[in-house]
Amino acid sequence: MTARRPAPRVVFDTNVLVAILAFDDPALEPLRAAWCEGALVPLIDADCQAELERVLAYPEIAARAPRAHGSVAAFLERCERVADSPVACAPLPLCRDADDQKFLALAGRGRANALLTRDKLLLALARSSPFAIVAPEAVAVRLAQGTALDDCLALPPALG
Repeated sequence: MTARRPAPRVVFDTNVLVAILAFDDPALEPLRAAWCEGALVPLIDADCQAELERVLAYPEIAARAPRAHGSVAAFLERCERVADSPVACAPLPLCRDADDQKFLALAGRGRANALLTRDKLLLALARSSPFAIVAPEAVAVRLAQGTALDDCLALPPALG
């Protein structure tokens, strides 16, 4: 009998979550399916949840996505909550946008396998990060092609 590997642990930045939860971005549907099926464990902390709720309340988003609250509630039920504590983790790179550092910190504290982001400043840190930093579209395309989630989120060989 083969031991089952634990589901990968993933941090989604706010932009990606808004695209999935509020706008039902079809390109990212494989990611929603993965967390709904338990194939990945989304991580959240108080700072990232507060930002998500604040952004979803912006009038221009709330007006275009009135059903988002139900999607957010369902997402949060699937999340593992990570405490905001000084848990020792591998050294993290510093993002030039201080507002995005919270995603790196959450991924480090939560021992994430990957941070999924569209943010160019975060993506630029991929080579210096202890976890994969990947564009969500790249992961979603590979999932849709039948690639195993672990392989979609793997660090490049030089970093892994």
